Amino acid sequence: MEAKALRLHAANDLRVDTFELPPIKEDEILVKVVSDSICMSTYKCAILGTGHKRVHPDVAEHPAIMGHEFAGDIVEASPPSTTRAPCGAPATPTSSAAATPPTASCPPR
Repeated sequence: MEAKALRLHAANDLRVDTFELPPIKEDEILVKVVSDSICMSTYKCAILGTGHKRVHPDVAEHPAIMGHEFAGDIVEASPPSTTRAPCGAPATPTSSAAATPPTASCPPR
C-alpha cells in the first residue's frame, strides 16, 4: 500500500515522502491519520536530527516518520487485534476511530 508522510532525513531536513508500506503483521492495526500535532520533542528531533537521543543514527538511510500524537481511522486490523486490544479493551474493527496518547513512543530499534 502506498503511503504519504512527513519524514526526517537529517537535521532540518523534513520531506513529505511517498513510499510503500509493508503489510501489517499479527496483532497490528493500520491507521489512516487524519490529524497529527507537533510537540516540542518532535520539533527538537527535526532541528537536531541525529543529535537528539530519540533519532536513530541511520536516519539518512531509513527516514523517520514524524509525530506521535495523532488520531485517525482504522483501515485494517490483523488477528488478534481484531479480537482484543493489547490492554484488554474490546475489539478494534476497521472503520473505528483510533488515537494515541502523547506519552506513546516507538520501541527501540
